[in-house]
Amino acid sequence: FTGIDDGNEEQVIDLSVKKGMMKGLFGNVMAGGGHDLTPEALQKDTWKDADYWRYQGAAMVGHFTDKSQISFIANANNTNNRGFNDLSGSMMSAMRGGSGGGGGGMGRGQGGWGANNGISTTWMGGLNGAWTLLDGNMDLSGNYVYNGSDKMVKESGLKDTYLADGNTLSYRTGTYVNGNDLDDFNRSISHGHRFGMRLDYKFSKNTSLLIQPQVNFGTGNFNELSRFETLRGDAMTNKGFSSSNGRNKNVTTNGFMLFRQRLGIPGRTLSFFGRWNYSQNKINGYNQSLTSYYEADGQTLKPESEFDTVNQYYARNARNRSLSGRLVYTEPLGHDLYLEGNYSINWNYNTSAKETYDSGPLGTLPFDVDHLNYASEGQTRNVTYSNSIKNRSLAHSFGATLAWQHDKARAQIGFSANPTTTHNVTIDGETEKKYDNTVWKFAPTAMLFYDFNDNNNIRLFYRGSSNQPSTQQLLAVKDNSNPLNISYGNPTLMPYFNHNLRGNYSYSNKQNFMSLRVNFDGGIVQNPIVSASWDGENGVAYSMPVNGQTSFNGNIRLFLNSPIAKSNFSVSWISRTSYSRSGSYVGSSFDLTPYLNADESINYPLFFGTAENPANVDSQGKMINAKFEKSEVYKSFEANIVRQLTVMERLRFTYRSDNLEVTLSGRTRMSKPWYTISSSASAKATWNNQAQATVNWTIGHSGVIIKSDFDFNWYNGYTVKQPNEYIWNAEISKLLLKNTMTIALKAYDIFNQAKNLSVTDASNYHQEVRNNTLGRYIILSLTWRFGNFGKAGKQMQQRYGGGPGGMGGAMRGMMGGGPPR
Repeated sequence: FTGIDDGNEEQVIDLSVKKGMMKGLFGNVMAGGGHDLTPEALQKDTWKDADYWRYQGAAMVGHFTDKSQISFIANANNTNNRGFNDLSGSMMSAMRGGSGGGGGGMGRGQGGWGANNGISTTWMGGLNGAWTLLDGNMDLSGNYVYNGSDKMVKESGLKDTYLADGNTLSYRTGTYVNGNDLDDFNRSISHGHRFGMRLDYKFSKNTSLLIQPQVNFGTGNFNELSRFETLRGDAMTNKGFSSSNGRNKNVTTNGFMLFRQRLGIPGRTLSFFGRWNYSQNKINGYNQSLTSYYEADGQTLKPESEFDTVNQYYARNARNRSLSGRLVYTEPLGHDLYLEGNYSINWNYNTSAKETYDSGPLGTLPFDVDHLNYASEGQTRNVTYSNSIKNRSLAHSFGATLAWQHDKARAQIGFSANPTTTHNVTIDGETEKKYDNTVWKFAPTAMLFYDFNDNNNIRLFYRGSSNQPSTQQLLAVKDNSNPLNISYGNPTLMPYFNHNLRGNYSYSNKQNFMSLRVNFDGGIVQNPIVSASWDGENGVAYSMPVNGQTSFNGNIRLFLNSPIAKSNFSVSWISRTSYSRSGSYVGSSFDLTPYLNADESINYPLFFGTAENPANVDSQGKMINAKFEKSEVYKSFEANIVRQLTVMERLRFTYRSDNLEVTLSGRTRMSKPWYTISSSASAKATWNNQAQATVNWTIGHSGVIIKSDFDFNWYNGYTVKQPNEYIWNAEISKLLLKNTMTIALKAYDIFNQAKNLSVTDASNYHQEVRNNTLGRYIILSLTWRFGNFGKAGKQMQQRYGGGPGGMGGAMRGMMGGGPPR
């Protein structure tokens, strides 16, 4: 619109529809069913168990004209084929947990209860409409989507934490626990609704307005149980269980508007971009755990009076609000020069209120992993874990950019000043604490484009940005949802600043379809938020977020695709290498007791200062510039520098003819971390390796299509040795009734060897998590395609064949159909 390239490129597929084709009805309906073929599922009694039956159904129906489009979609399955976003589950997972609202599961964050783990049953339906109005000057669209999901994740894991004194703290869950043949589990059920619209109105060729609002709301519930044990070296220090369950309700509304105005001469423009967001999430749940401890010999249990028991009910209400606006003015200066001035403002206001209660007397009722009893009669308010927080930030940005554009080259340089003010109020029990902070950041920006010719070019970008800590990180209360991993918030956290550099080189040969692309990016983070962790008694680990040393990362990715001479063979190569350096703080003998208030909350001015002089408090008692490395506490910690190298290589050969496509490929991924806290803390390099073969064969004109893929996976370097995997999937399908229907029989994981394994190397620990996944099963499906696209559609059908209206080939690859010819 401005005529100035801002560097925010988007790659799109530009589809044009043959004239006369945008009139008619078309659709695709699929249904299928099958059964697991694992050893457990093949037992006599399990054929009556619904958990072992698989089903999938989908439908898409559209009615198009030149000026309107109406479409309906639906999907239901229990084969982990989501096909849509879980609108409420993501909010619930962020809120889930105990007193701190975080989470205690082993794999949360990297593996564990993540979106790609477990077995999901999902269902959804949606309606979309789009219209062109006012002689083509207005585009209006609206949509509604409902979705639900029922997900069961089972998990086992191990986590080795490297301590500053050279020892290793080993944390085990699920089947890795000695004598336990049960996995941890998490079951979550969610329902969500989303309404959205988009209005794009062109008042004239010089003036336009774009508005896009959206509203989401949903409900959900979850039930989670974890069994654990911890060893220090070879000696047992503790064992126990933790449970969390509850319900939530959430609502979110967000959107943006963009107004653009040209001002007389080319290049002189004024534009305004505004965005808003509001969300509220209410959650009610129970946080329950029991931890028993061992004597130093690692074999004798301590007296029951020293067991830790948590039996709490909590209710939490969190609201997040934000408004932002950006005003941009551009002015041509002649000789291919343009000047841009911009101002932006970003306001955030987040609140979180939580009430926590301890169970009343249970009397004769038991309390163990099989009896999670809670007595509401006689319950008492827990002052330590009842809290509220208000966090408000206001950020401004004043900037100017000079751009030069000429023929094959474009360059841009800019500068902005970013003052950010943060106001934080925390109430722990009955105590109110206020913290205020104002920081200035200065962010240069730069961009360089050069087109060598039509086939190759280079792009370089730089951008800086200031970021606020999250409300959860600022919450001045400890999170006891995992009794062996206690975390505290830090209301004195300062904003952190990102410097990002990225670029790419592209080469393509349109004559022989050869292409090469090299992407690279890197970043430097000032005042990053890192973890300060220490080892307490009985194997309990503690942590707190603090601002740490500057960190950086770099990545380079290469993609090459090329035919081999003039044959039907082609080769593709993907290479990725990343390296990062970050820090954390580890304390092995740190005692938090001297820094606690009477209610066991942290005295933050004292924590970040000294007993004689809380040096980071100004004359009004407000925290200022709370640098962890300048505090007295820091003497009990050791800076741990973590370096991480990851390399991935994939090479693929493809043979493609009219009826046959065969691929052979190999892939390997290596990950290697280094730690500075001790020489023994450098984890081994882990290798994930794969050899793969696929075939897609259409047998003559019979309408029979055979597909198959085979993966051989092997692993090296893992703490727990992982067996090799042989994963084979196969499918046979047949086109029927003039190619309007497809019947298909599919078999997945024929050797029943698939598994779900994730590995995390971060800060001062190495973690391996195993989750459940779908095993061997078969499914039989039937797909029906229909369509009526008038005269143009009939002409296309006569020329290309396929289903009704000539759309059979194009639709065949959707929702379970065969591939297009």
